[in-house]
Amino acid sequence: MPRRFNSLALWSVIGLTALALPRVAPAQVATSEYAARRSALTAGIDSGIVLAYGGVETVNYWPNFFQLPAFQYLTGFGESDAVLLLVKRGGNVTSSMFVPTRTVAEARWVGTRTAPSALQSAIGGMGLSVMAMVVAAAGHLPPVAGAITQEVIDVFAVLNALRASIAPRMLSDAEPPAQGRREGHRRA
Repeated sequence: MPRRFNSLALWSVIGLTALALPRVAPAQVATSEYAARRSALTAGIDSGIVLAYGGVETVNYWPNFFQLPAFQYLTGFGESDAVLLLVKRGGNVTSSMFVPTRTVAEARWVGTRTAPSALQSAIGGMGLSVMAMVVAAAGHLPPVAGAITQEVIDVFAVLNALRASIAPRMLSDAEPPAQGRREGHRRA
């Protein structure tokens, strides 16, 4: 009887988790939606420059940083001190985002910028580990299989986090910074 109860509890937890996931996933705003918002902003001008400043990190790092709502709406970018430059010339719109690197002193107090893939790996790895612990606590995962499962989760989390060493993803409609700036200066 206890074995059946553990199995019922396990499937209940899995079912509730599965029901909660579809409600969380659609809340994410797609990159194309941010591009459409920037496009709608520049649709009202013939030619010109739109310069959007993100929120500035406070001097004493207290209270915690929150991005300005208008900047968040246009970019979805939550880091401090970012600047978005939109240039419309002849009907063509180019966009560039500038994010300053942190000094060693700033990184000591605030920390280095966490790459999205590293954050995804940390949260995903912890979530999978908790799910494996629930399955093991219900008696459906023997200790050796649990240890192997945990190692597989760790390997996948590390491999996913290694994506952070790849250059950060640009905005969907942005040019790479080096050549975009050079071409923009030449056209101007």
